[in-house]
Amino acid sequence: IFGGEIVAIDAVDEQGRPAGLSRYGETLTGLSNEMLDPREVSVWRDGSDGGEAVIRVVGTYRKIPFLLGSVGALFSEDVGFPAYIDYVLAPGSPRLEVRLGLLNNEAQSKDLSLFELYGFFHASRHEMFTNDRGYDDPRGSVDWVAFDGEDWGFVWRRPGGRMTFGVEESGFAIFLGSGGLEAPGCTLFEKTYYEIIAGGPQLDGLLAALREVDGDESWRAITGRVTDHEGNGVVGTWIHVLDGDTYLSRTRTAEDGAYTVHAPGGTAVQLVPQ
Repeated sequence: IFGGEIVAIDAVDEQGRPAGLSRYGETLTGLSNEMLDPREVSVWRDGSDGGEAVIRVVGTYRKIPFLLGSVGALFSEDVGFPAYIDYVLAPGSPRLEVRLGLLNNEAQSKDLSLFELYGFFHASRHEMFTNDRGYDDPRGSVDWVAFDGEDWGFVWRRPGGRMTFGVEESGFAIFLGSGGLEAPGCTLFEKTYYEIIAGGPQLDGLLAALREVDGDESWRAITGRVTDHEGNGVVGTWIHVLDGDTYLSRTRTAEDGAYTVHAPGGTAVQLVPQ
């Protein structure tokens, strides 16, 4: 975290240090055409007691300058509330919970459900993936969106709610939240804002981390080896896993051409090398 924003989502090595796998770009999290303008960033809890580590960002929602003349014209709702954002990481968890505290200092309640904006600047280093469209351009609402950075990636979602794909232009993809963000008047409103699940390698490892967080049944492992006409292993070959028209997963072959990829148990799938 720097200046109130995430700058990297990384794995840790055996010594607990960043492994240097992060390819994170930048994410804009707005309410209407405003974003939290940080006044203070502090370590709320450092996790040394074995509990959660929490970094708190305190500030006020203010206009996002570069959005005012473009996409921001679609969002006219003024927010301007004092707020905080907590970045919460439990020990050993691949899940980062992000909590929002919003102080509505007006007498009237304010429904911001239609004004949640998530803008992703990750296209230059990641491929975007959704559970219903695979790597094709998203359509309509999605449960989550994944950013596959090969060695390491992350899934972004709103707990208890879906996101609707808006537009993608010049590598900037916009999704809109809906529901569950109504701040009563003269009240500090608090909720889980969104969550990030990190994992890898490849999409196959990232989706395994998502299943772990959700407590879903583990998928069965499928192993194999890709060779050339002389029987030599082919390194770096994509292995795509398909169930009819549904894209399930993918991975790459290792230096000896071997691979391990996963699929739901009891499901006949097609493996497509590329």
